[in-house]
Amino acid sequence: MEKRAGLTLVVLALAAALGLWPALAQQPMRPAGHLTFKITSVGLGVGASWGRGTLTFRGRNYPLRVEGLDLAKVGVTELEATGRVFNINRAEEIYGTYNQVSAGVAVVGGIKGIALRNSRGVIIDLTATQRGLGANLGIGTLEIKPR
Repeated sequence: MEKRAGLTLVVLALAAALGLWPALAQQPMRPAGHLTFKITSVGLGVGASWGRGTLTFRGRNYPLRVEGLDLAKVGVTELEATGRVFNINRAEEIYGTYNQVSAGVAVVGGIKGIALRNSRGVIIDLTATQRGLGANLGIGTLEIKPR
């Protein structure tokens, strides 16, 4: 629990520094679903990520594809994430491109917090376990698509 609180503070600090905090703070926060996914990521300065996941929304599971680009990424990592989804009324609203704010370091294993927001106002708050050898500032985009 203590690690999650620390990661949340890191993510919020990054969001404030990047100017995303006002957008996150002004949104009405209605938890509506749960998201899990697994992503592989590689990078040397610029990183690429890909993976699969599942949105659980109103008792149904929706399979997803996840692709992304990161700035300030070095290494090869695998990430397993789980978290809450806010501000969706229909499952399709999860699809789209998200601005990403996160921070993490993995030397064999590590934990990171991730905050995502798309143009529809959907917000995803994740906690992730990262394995491999890598470091990232986590500034980038993540696209969620139907599988």
